[in-house]
Amino acid sequence: MSLKDLIPAPDRIEELDLDHLRELLGEADDALARLEAKTRLYESELQRELRAKVDLCGGISACPNPEAAFTLSGSALLSARREAAHKFNQVFFMAPLCRQAQKSTP
Repeated sequence: MSLKDLIPAPDRIEELDLDHLRELLGEADDALARLEAKTRLYESELQRELRAKVDLCGGISACPNPEAAFTLSGSALLSARREAAHKFNQVFFMAPLCRQAQKSTP
């Protein structure tokens, strides 16, 4: 149900029950608060992951300093996390190859 469905059409305005509308808006507000809390939880986890990857692999253009990871949110956070994950995968893909090359060099 969308919020627009809570209010009847202008030709049926006499059907508007303000008590019921208040109850439904309260439920919608509670649902929004739960979603916001869940979003904050996910963002804080993504910020920690981004910071760890920047600590391990060095800065990226979206987040040159690990401390800056905690200032990002929304799409900027997702973009930075994607970039850091790509860099992380490159570094840790190359690390075993580099170690193997060092062992085989006389």
